[in-house]
Amino acid sequence: MPALGEILLVPETDKGKSKDIEVSDDEKITRTRSRSLKKKAIKASSKLTHSLRKRGKRVADQYAPIVIEDVRDEEEEKAVNVFRKALVSLDLLPPRHDEYHTMLRFLKARRFDLDKTVQMWEEMLKWRKENGVDTIMQDFVYMMNMKKYNNTTHMVTMV
Repeated sequence: MPALGEILLVPETDKGKSKDIEVSDDEKITRTRSRSLKKKAIKASSKLTHSLRKRGKRVADQYAPIVIEDVRDEEEEKAVNVFRKALVSLDLLPPRHDEYHTMLRFLKARRFDLDKTVQMWEEMLKWRKENGVDTIMQDFVYMMNMKKYNNTTHMVTMV
């Protein structure tokens, strides 16, 4: 018989089955306490989770959106302007790619070497055209191949 404070473990297969075990009052109290402690722990955990969810929603409402300032270096800006003029003169600057940070990224990738950057830009435009990146949304056709049974239980293929 277990001593006071020990918890009697019952194997999984024997749970829920009634047995003829003599249980003293002390054991009943211990079992009840362990069950009630487990319930309290679960309840406290769910309360904490719920309060954090509420608090998370409230915190988001208190603060204004973060605004990131666009800080530009003068030398980088001059290099981007020269690059932009070179692309315009070669007719390699579509309006959708006329963006400061994109051009700066290309310049930094080639260590501000204008000839290498223009060559890299040309290759990028060529690759985008070959792979249809800019027209993917217009060219995309969703092909459905559904099999459906009509009223006579004959299979009909829909394309």
